[in-house]
Amino acid sequence: MLPDSGVQTPSELPEGVLLASHSELPERLRYFRTHSESLQTTPLKIDFPVAGSQVELKSRADRLEDLPLVASGGRRPLRWLVNGKPLRSSPHRRSTAWQPDGAGSTRITVMDKMGRVSSVDVWIKPADGI
Repeated sequence: MLPDSGVQTPSELPEGVLLASHSELPERLRYFRTHSESLQTTPLKIDFPVAGSQVELKSRADRLEDLPLVASGGRRPLRWLVNGKPLRSSPHRRSTAWQPDGAGSTRITVMDKMGRVSSVDVWIKPADGI
């Protein structure tokens, strides 16, 4: 005789446990990935600003407006650096903003959880006539 399998019937499930068919589950819970699949991500990339671009920013009270920074790919948390200095930002968001201290050449870098980096060089300048 085989020992009891330990499988619980629906009437014996602990309180709060959801018993659902595959089609009733939310889309993200319907499929499992292997460990190696979960490690694969799209390459980390800075989407904005675009590498080599000139970015014109409005000036208010002798300060340039914030420059949005946007990344895609990689694995969170993300760390942003501007000209080699860490930028305060939420590590679990893919975007942040940086307030330039003036015009000129700027290197923006983002680093992901795995240590992969993406960098862009841009030229910051005040918008004319504003």
